[in-house]
Amino acid sequence: MIIGSLANTMSSAGGFCAGSKVMCEHQRINSTSFVFSAALPALLATAASETISGFTRHPEMFTALQENVRAVRAILAGMDTLEIVSHSVSPLVHLAIKAPSSATLSPETRSSNSGAGAGAGKSNANSIIPRDAPVYDVQKEEGLLQEV
Repeated sequence: MIIGSLANTMSSAGGFCAGSKVMCEHQRINSTSFVFSAALPALLATAASETISGFTRHPEMFTALQENVRAVRAILAGMDTLEIVSHSVSPLVHLAIKAPSSATLSPETRSSNSGAGAGAGKSNANSIIPRDAPVYDVQKEEGLLQEV
């Protein structure tokens, strides 16, 4: 059985299910009544149809898409902070953040930077800086962003 969606790639709605005659008959008989009672609006049906026509008129767009996917994956694969978890041929590149290393962006608190007993635990009503405000290593963060 082949199941597909018209919602994302084709800027439409709904989907399709294709298979053997027995499978299609089973799907038609055993599906809930709303599956076959709500027709796709004409505008969305036209959008899906035109998208399919564009696919058949310009098949080279899929080659360009795969080249772009390979280029993006090559760049992202070189980053030590990200892991690519999607399939290598998928145009959707799913990323996961790797476990923190020594080059982490976790902020330090002001109280840990200012030494013991330097007013830790006390707030200053005249200051806009919150008590124990995090301090970020801007240079390290900028370096990691430049890698991306």
